[in-house]
Amino acid sequence: MNDKFYALKNAFIYTMLVAVLLLAPTYLYVAYMKYVYEIQYEFKLKRQSHLILRSMEEFDPKETGKFDYPRFRSFQSGLYDEHFKPIFTLISSPPLIQKAGYHLEKRGAYLIVALPERRYF
Repeated sequence: MNDKFYALKNAFIYTMLVAVLLLAPTYLYVAYMKYVYEIQYEFKLKRQSHLILRSMEEFDPKETGKFDYPRFRSFQSGLYDEHFKPIFTLISSPPLIQKAGYHLEKRGAYLIVALPERRYF
């Protein structure tokens, strides 16, 4: 009986040790990859916002007369006033946080960029 208890005890300790040695690096890897993915997504959002800002800067009402707001397949964007009321938006559900910066919510990630004062149509 004592040998069986000793064998089970050592088997349990060995199993737990192996599980910790395998699961701890896996957890750290997954957490790190999630962090890297969030940084990549934030960079993509910033790049898309720069494309929108550049198209607004390059707009000349004397040439075309109307501004065609840029649309993207994988991103939704919009223009809001200082009270966060939509001027033009393609966003199906507006973000809950209404301050500038990168925000993560359950519904998705948002990048809110304040427009410089000189960009009015």
